Amino acid sequence: MTTNVAVLWHMHQPSYRDPLDGTFILPWVRLHALKDYWGMVELLAETPQVRVTFNLVPSLLDQLDAYVSGEAREAELRLGLFPADRLDESEKVYLLRAAFMAHPENLIGRFPRFAELLALRGPRNDEASLRIAAPRFGAAEMRDLQVLDVLASGRQVVAQVVIEFAYPNGGVLRDEELHLWTFGADGLITALRHYVDTAKHLAAAEGADTTTP
Repeated sequence: MTTNVAVLWHMHQPSYRDPLDGTFILPWVRLHALKDYWGMVELLAETPQVRVTFNLVPSLLDQLDAYVSGEAREAELRLGLFPADRLDESEKVYLLRAAFMAHPENLIGRFPRFAELLALRGPRNDEASLRIAAPRFGAAEMRDLQVLDVLASGRQVVAQVVIEFAYPNGGVLRDEELHLWTFGADGLITALRHYVDTAKHLAAAEGADTTTP
């Protein structure tokens, strides 16, 4: 006898938009998309014979579209990309609370440096304690925290890399590439995908100047 099984994955997130100014007050859509939703699709790619159904609720799709289009405004993401040496005290305090909102063993514990920074901050995350801890975090510590916050949140990171160089034959290339890095449990890169404008590279190699429209 054959038993047919239908597998349905129900993906849901409530709206994290602040009703007053539209900012995302929590990062869970972004973090789950990088760590969980993408990972499930990646696993299916390894087993093409398996068929499943994904159901994504409208509030989740709306917020994913906002991140993809660049319209999403989220404090943790903005401060995570801000120059570490220009963070003021209130911004440091925000990151010292938000960046450590992760499982202390499964996520923070994977990275010795992340665990060191948590010990440097201390176990308390109330406003007064974080303001006391903030002076212990200089630009180097905050920069490490910004990077580790991204790495601990998921196994994959997308980076936009701007390249510009000249070929010996006079061709000039300027391009914005997308790099998709996949990290293993030990924090080391295990895979890299590289998205480039191949036509632009070929044109520059043949002597064209691709920096002009």
